[in-house]
Amino acid sequence: MKKFLFFVLFFYILILIQSSFLSHFCFGGGFLNLILIALILLNFFEDPRKKSCFLVAAIGGFYLDVFSNFYIGSSIVVLILMIFLAKKILNLLHKRNIINFVLVFLVVFVGYNFGVYFLNSLLVFSFSTLFLKRVGLWSVICNLIFGLLVFFFFKYVLEKIRKT
Repeated sequence: MKKFLFFVLFFYILILIQSSFLSHFCFGGGFLNLILIALILLNFFEDPRKKSCFLVAAIGGFYLDVFSNFYIGSSIVVLILMIFLAKKILNLLHKRNIINFVLVFLVVFVGYNFGVYFLNSLLVFSFSTLFLKRVGLWSVICNLIFGLLVFFFFKYVLEKIRKT
């Protein structure tokens, strides 16, 4: 219960930062998605046998839906599917290194953006908004760079904690 409440508050703070402050910084047509980066990092560092990342993905997806122009439920569904896919990829790779992080990050980030725009286009029965234009290469690169910086920070902190 404490973990659930922590993530509700944590993602609320992240979405407030993302929608108020970071919305002024556009990277190639896209913005930093702190919720998605946090979910990928949590999934990457979580024990592969634990399934709590799916509940956390639902919380993050809820906030992304509420604070965006997507239909309620579309981000939740796509994030849960992407976290499931990331868990499967990480189970196949067995190692948790930087190359696997980049692979999982790219699959989840591009898959989420593609999936949420595709699902919203299906819901309005119109493909007039081309979802591939909304996910620019520069946006992916900027989110990946920020994700890598946070990855190295968490890896450094975890190593310091394990040594003590």
